[in-house]
Amino acid sequence: MRSKLIAICGGLALLSIDAFAVAAGPSPPTANLPTGAGVPASPQSSATVTPMTLPPVGVGVAAIRPTTEIGIPGSMNFGGSQLFISLLRGGSAAGTVITEQLGQDHVRRKHLGRVLWDPIVVETAPGPPLTSLVGPFLAGPVMRFNGAISDDVLPAGQELTFINSILSEVVFPACDAQSPDHGKVRVTFVPETVRLAPHATATQVAPQSVKLGGLLGAQWSSSNFELTMGGVEAQRVARIEPITVRQVATSNAVGVDRDLQAQPAMLEISNVILTLTAANEASIAGWLNWYRDFVIVGNNRNAQKKSFTLAFLSNDRKTSLGNLTGSGVGIVSLRALPSNNSTVRLYQVELYVEQLDFK
Repeated sequence: MRSKLIAICGGLALLSIDAFAVAAGPSPPTANLPTGAGVPASPQSSATVTPMTLPPVGVGVAAIRPTTEIGIPGSMNFGGSQLFISLLRGGSAAGTVITEQLGQDHVRRKHLGRVLWDPIVVETAPGPPLTSLVGPFLAGPVMRFNGAISDDVLPAGQELTFINSILSEVVFPACDAQSPDHGKVRVTFVPETVRLAPHATATQVAPQSVKLGGLLGAQWSSSNFELTMGGVEAQRVARIEPITVRQVATSNAVGVDRDLQAQPAMLEISNVILTLTAANEASIAGWLNWYRDFVIVGNNRNAQKKSFTLAFLSNDRKTSLGNLTGSGVGIVSLRALPSNNSTVRLYQVELYVEQLDFK
């Protein structure tokens, strides 16, 4: 009886292994995928990875692509400089609903409490003017700024002024060596006060005005990027998912007009998701060795963390419009992705980042 059970268990184990091999095996070949990351592919690394040193690499799921929102073309002014933007939403006043205790008539009465201003969300192309606003946001301490937005929705001769605002979120666009799309940086403001004012008398008040400029029609192609990172094959990165930096803000009511004073609380940086292309494991030996040492072996102290620089390049690929630098970078996971090409393998790398800088 015992020998029969062993035989049955052995057969199930073999069946499980065969099923996994079918599920994780290569799909039928289609069109070839690029091997670069917005730059010409470098020769494959001469480093080799023997079967004994390969870490276990499971199968992952491709990241969900963000949806595209259609905004209203407009312009945003800071301290006399102008940036052409796409206004997605925000700037309206909305009251908060307070529900009272149950009354004798068995009805819970309601009334309005604080008045909150919807965060203002805009998109614009990456470029040097944007660094003067986003750079200090990433570095801290938090600075407040004033500005005004003009678009086709507002009455003629009027602009929406926002006062004593702080940045609450910045989303850097996806980078994709295959994509023909234009990428934009999404910026969200939390204003303390929003007013509708004539152009000529728009409020420009302390504590600080931020100069932010831009060129009409300036666009950035999401395939124009270059990633540099020591000790790994950065040229194998074919796609970088959007990177989100979020600052949680609280509000305190002040004044008889119930204006709110926004207070920054904490800066959060999303994990960075990369897609690698490789002909074989030897082509990404640096990534595999770092993953094995950092995650599986547990050698993940500060000395083993890395840094990277993501350059957003101009259309001629000769000028950097802005450099996003990450420090205190650790690897979280490395997984294989389904591929439609039998000669090119796809891998997904997830990284955490402690600090970002944008110049």
